[in-house]
Amino acid sequence: MTPDKKPDMKKVLNYTIESLLHDEDVEIRRDAVCSLRGFKDKSSVVPILLDCLGDTDWRIRKTAVEVLLSIKNRSIIKVLIKTLHSENANARNAAAEALVASGNEAVELLIETFVSSPPDVKKFIIDIIGTSGDMKVVELLLRAVDDEDDNIKATAIEHLGNLKSILAVDTLLSVLERNNMWLNFYAVDALGKISGERATKVLVTLLQRKDLRKPAIKALGIIADADTLPLIVPFLKDDSKSVREETFITIGEFYKKHVTAEEVTGILWKFFGDETESLFMPYFSSNKEEIKKTSVLLLALLKVKEVVAAVFDMYVDEDLLDTVKKTLAFIGSSSPELLMPFFSSDDAYHRRILSEVAGITGDRVFIEPLISLLKDNDSHVRANSANALSMINDPEVVKHLKPLMLDQYEDIQEAAIRAMAVMKDGLDIDEITGHLSDSNLTMRKNSAKLLKLVGDRMA
Repeated sequence: MTPDKKPDMKKVLNYTIESLLHDEDVEIRRDAVCSLRGFKDKSSVVPILLDCLGDTDWRIRKTAVEVLLSIKNRSIIKVLIKTLHSENANARNAAAEALVASGNEAVELLIETFVSSPPDVKKFIIDIIGTSGDMKVVELLLRAVDDEDDNIKATAIEHLGNLKSILAVDTLLSVLERNNMWLNFYAVDALGKISGERATKVLVTLLQRKDLRKPAIKALGIIADADTLPLIVPFLKDDSKSVREETFITIGEFYKKHVTAEEVTGILWKFFGDETESLFMPYFSSNKEEIKKTSVLLLALLKVKEVVAAVFDMYVDEDLLDTVKKTLAFIGSSSPELLMPFFSSDDAYHRRILSEVAGITGDRVFIEPLISLLKDNDSHVRANSANALSMINDPEVVKHLKPLMLDQYEDIQEAAIRAMAVMKDGLDIDEITGHLSDSNLTMRKNSAKLLKLVGDRMA
């Protein structure tokens, strides 16, 4: 009997995997790709994975990228860079994704191959290294701004802005001196992202150029330096409608960042006086969402009663929630009467926000409405109201908080205990100590917690 001949595993692998990778069922193809992790002969696996990068289904491409990255071999990065030359768009994009995930080692090899690459691959390389966050790519990006291809220049400028490299300012200034309006827009945007005193000064000078005024205003809004706001506000009366609208939106950006309501309204009253409200009201009817939202915030700062309800309705936008609270707190601090009707709003979210805002103001005028909300049907409203009352800190309120020690929700019990501890001057320690013998377990437990927070020596 002749001994069994050992099968050629490479041929077996190729035959089996190839058949599975051509199956119509995506999950079968994906399982086939996943199975390649277990093969020790990586030289046979890599070509198959590279083919999978061009698959029509994103799940196959994503899995192939994951398996390739798990191999962690410098040669893998080299073949991925070669794949950037592929005519298959899916393969190119998947290779780019893998190179981004490969980190510093890929960045170094990409920098080395940049000069010898064709324009379309150069753009891929700029995009990959630009998203790496590695500052050593700045030098290449600066050189790429002088490339012959405008798309490469624009991409390099964009990533210089994303990296916020102050080293790029001189290069961006040189771009602005060229007669290329398309690149100028990229340069102005990059200056806004880079920020800093020098970038700000350049952008301020660009306000005098009609062709770059709009992007310069937008870029200054990214920086949001309070000192530049008075230089922007006058353009609310610019001849160009698009400039006026950009100015309006930018004022809102200043406010949403770190410029206070007092600073914004002070500057507006200084320039436009009693005309301010009538100047802003038309924006409230705008069909453009960004302008509409900005008008709600700015008109609310001007205490226009009709828009206060619209401020509350902006709570659904998580990105604006802090700004909404800040705006309502500003109104509540000086014109609390504008907020009072919303304590009885049918919308629980309105009551939640208002109960939180009332505490931020610290105004005693909100004590009675907050006490009434301690019995609200909404548990979040009850908790927020307890916290708000602790911030106003009136010891007389303690008696109204005590029932919450037996609330059905433990987080509300905790909120009440914390609030009462803050207002400990209103507590009867003997009474609380007596509750340690109460028949109700929850009362005994929460009384002990309260005494611990108060830190009374006798207790």
